[in-house]
Amino acid sequence: MKATYKAGRPLTEDELNEIAFAPIRKKENETYYYLVGMLAVVWAHVEVCLDLLNVIILHEATTKETQLPSLLGRKIKFLRKHFQNIPELISLRDDALGLFDKVDQLKEVRHDIIHGTAEARLPEGERKIIRNDYRGMKLVERHKIYSLREITVATEAMTDLAGLLIILGRATMKAFKDKKNNTLG
Repeated sequence: MKATYKAGRPLTEDELNEIAFAPIRKKENETYYYLVGMLAVVWAHVEVCLDLLNVIILHEATTKETQLPSLLGRKIKFLRKHFQNIPELISLRDDALGLFDKVDQLKEVRHDIIHGTAEARLPEGERKIIRNDYRGMKLVERHKIYSLREITVATEAMTDLAGLLIILGRATMKAFKDKKNNTLG
């Protein structure tokens, strides 16, 4: 554009639009990166809650398990299994399974945003995310469009989920404590 100005020719409509919308695009990019960071931090809270629930079960319940699961899918599977089968946790089962369903719903958005890359900025605050799926020895590209609003809503849902998982963790500890007190008393 500087060359156009120096050459003395008028700016094209596209060049004028680029100049006019540059501050908006900058703010939109800042918002996108802020949301990606928030999503990452909030999801870390969700995973820590899942880890703590697994630790409580591993140490308080009678189970054949000897290792904490480290992958998200295995963490959820571990929790589902134990909340369905441990007598002390039966009263918490339906709420717990609902929360684990919510984790399953949100994990794809989190995976897309954290492990994908914004391939293209689309109109009106949308990003085209490209992510690789692993299929045997192949990487398969997957594209999905997310609006900044969708990322915001997902982040808010993750925040709520982390809070509910904390409540479930407290209830889980109480269930085991009550069982011990009833056994001893």
